[in-house]
Amino acid sequence: MGELTYMLFLNSFGVEVHDEEVYLSGEHRECAWLDYETARGRLYWDNNKTALWELYSRLSAMQT
Repeated sequence: MGELTYMLFLNSFGVEVHDEEVYLSGEHRECAWLDYETARGRLYWDNNKTALWELYSRLSAMQT
């Protein structure tokens, strides 16, 4: 890694929702209710895919 390399940290959050109506702040344009495979297919960055996989794995483990 050289002096022009920067480390960016990613925080990902999951939330349990009981009401299907979601209100977005001004920094977001849209939201969607998606199954895991569809959501994963929409992601580009590997770290986002990893975060989604971890959330999916944890939620799946809770249901068994």
